Amino acid sequence: MVADSKVCCYIFRTHFDTFYVGITNNLERRTREHIGGKSSYLGRVKPDRVVYVEYFDSRKLARCREVVIKRIGGSNFLKLCKFNSKYIHLNQFIIL
Repeated sequence: MVADSKVCCYIFRTHFDTFYVGITNNLERRTREHIGGKSSYLGRVKPDRVVYVEYFDSRKLARCREVVIKRIGGSNFLKLCKFNSKYIHLNQFIIL
C-alpha cells in the first residue's frame, strides 16, 4: 500500500495512441480531472488508460523522473523499462 504522502509520476496513453506524462500526489483525483477536461492537453485528447506509475517520497524526485521521461519520450521510456530493467531504479513502479 502506498502512503498518502507519496508522489507519483504517471504516464497516460491517449485514444490517439500518444502519451502524457505528469506527477501528482493523488492519482485517482488527477485521473478524474483529466477525464473531466481540466487539463489543457488531455481536455482535447482524452486519456485511454494509465500505463505507468512510479511512487516517490518527494515531489522533487517525482519531478526529476517526469523530466527524464519527457526527454526520452513516453513510448521510448516504456520500451526501455520492458527491455532494460537496469535502466530505471525500481521503486514501486507499475507498468500496466
